[in-house]
Amino acid sequence: MATSESLKLGVRAESFRDNGLGLFEEGESVFDITLSANYKVGNLTIIPEYRLDAFSKEIVVSSENSTKSLSAFMVAAVYGF
Repeated sequence: MATSESLKLGVRAESFRDNGLGLFEEGESVFDITLSANYKVGNLTIIPEYRLDAFSKEIVVSSENSTKSLSAFMVAAVYGF
């Protein structure tokens, strides 16, 4: 969705279920949603993204923690010439 000539917003959702592929235990699933923006300034495009993953059961994150969701925020900068 373009909000202006220099700013575009996007949403992407994905769902994965392991049906014997070996990625997770069989029958487990992951749903994720990603929100992103593209902000163009001249030849530079700045792309911030926020992603949230939701798992069907808790996964081990570290030796002390487990969780049913993970989130991440990242920023990319792309320069075209």
